[in-house]
Amino acid sequence: MKKTMLWGFFLFLLSPFCTLGQGIDFSELSLDEALQVAQRENKKVFIDFYTVWCGPCKQLSRDVFPQKAVGDYFNPRFISLKCDAEKGDGPALARKYGVRAYPTLVFLDAKGELLYSFAGASDAATLIERVQRGLDENLLPERLQARYAGGERTPELIYYYAISLFENGKDQDAYAAIEDYFAHLSEQEKCSEENFKIYERYILNLDHPIARYVLAHYPQFFATVGEERTRVLLRKWLWQATMPYVIVRKNTSLSLAAFRQLQQDIVATGLNTGSYPAMLQLGEYKMSKQWDKYLDYCFKHFPEFSSSERFLILINLESLSAEPAAIKAKAVRLLEDYLPSIDERQQTPLRLVLKRLKTEPALAE
Repeated sequence: MKKTMLWGFFLFLLSPFCTLGQGIDFSELSLDEALQVAQRENKKVFIDFYTVWCGPCKQLSRDVFPQKAVGDYFNPRFISLKCDAEKGDGPALARKYGVRAYPTLVFLDAKGELLYSFAGASDAATLIERVQRGLDENLLPERLQARYAGGERTPELIYYYAISLFENGKDQDAYAAIEDYFAHLSEQEKCSEENFKIYERYILNLDHPIARYVLAHYPQFFATVGEERTRVLLRKWLWQATMPYVIVRKNTSLSLAAFRQLQQDIVATGLNTGSYPAMLQLGEYKMSKQWDKYLDYCFKHFPEFSSSERFLILINLESLSAEPAAIKAKAVRLLEDYLPSIDERQQTPLRLVLKRLKTEPALAE
């Protein structure tokens, strides 16, 4: 028993180190020492330039760098260093490699020559993808442009060419390239896993023809990319399409026929789960302007909604500021009841909504 307890305690002490070891293995070496190791191990050098006051720097270090997927990508390829750009050798190194914002991630060859750098924080998947693109000559913007102009039309090229266009502010050109590519695909190619990756990345809402295609052919996508992955994308599009029917904000472009079609699409794809039934019921009350029933339903079913859904519903209650006093009183009570449970960063705009509901003159009963 004592051995078991000691072994458990030993594992407990080790657990923090094991968790940290899953992410990027940052070294305490100097840059010169890191370059020597990189030459010996046939690796490159990665430097995270940060400052102690930089919020995005802390977010990367806390939430992204420790992730196993990030460590699995970085550790076999790079000797990784952290450099405080305002201490020790940091200012000189920052000047040498053109660091002007934080965080800046710098990638060097084993001789210390700059290969690639970029500023800003991102999630793990975007970070890995950005590093891959920056270090692959075939994925550099000028090379992607040449490949596209030369007539190459592969899923990989379109995926990365669109990224390059978007990053350079050429959104219309990016969508034109995606839509032209899609128009020339066979039905089998449109449903392929390689092209589904393009839809996941770039098609943002159900209004786009490609989104409508995926919705109309979801059984084929179930077979090629899997039900869960297909449903995740459909759920994102359908959620965005549903929320305008849920929130109180007046929108003259909404029609009852479109709402009925949306309900059918949600049910047909098997997504009428989670908060969808409650959202659709609120949509019924909103479309018929039954605000009393709308608010009563919120009081009863608010726990079924996600935090983002609750916030969107509450922030748009401001549109009831000109309704009769009894409706406004219910809206005020709903806000006051749920305000403490809302993220602190979102409470300030909600307090402004609450103030307006309390002070705006109401319609006569």
